[in-house]
Amino acid sequence: MTPDANRELRRVLGFGLVGVSNTVVSYVVFVLLTRLGLHYFAANACGFVAGAINSYLWNSRLVFKTAGEGRQQGMLTFARSTVAGVVSNVLVGGATLGLLINGLGVSELVAPIVNLAVTFPVNYLLCRLWAYRVKDE
Repeated sequence: MTPDANRELRRVLGFGLVGVSNTVVSYVVFVLLTRLGLHYFAANACGFVAGAINSYLWNSRLVFKTAGEGRQQGMLTFARSTVAGVVSNVLVGGATLGLLINGLGVSELVAPIVNLAVTFPVNYLLCRLWAYRVKDE
């Protein structure tokens, strides 16, 4: 494997691990807030924000290594990475879920897992090529 391919593989794997941590953070925030009596809709929004912050912190420091950018640029990167997540998970993921469930008859419990095959690469490419604009070392 070439050094460039090896570096890209490490980024993809790191991005996946950050995604898992985002899911955990979002879920923990959701559960805590609903247990404290907050409506599930508001708790879900808070969980999304917590996951987005977690994503930015880990991706900018470990995966795409943009943590040294200035505050203004960092806020722009955070906004772009959040937009990338919304585009890939809500728009693309929502359309794919509809196709899987309504068009292909895939179980509602299985479809989100299958959906990762579409949303993960879309989200990674949006982050890699746009949100974080990684320049190869």
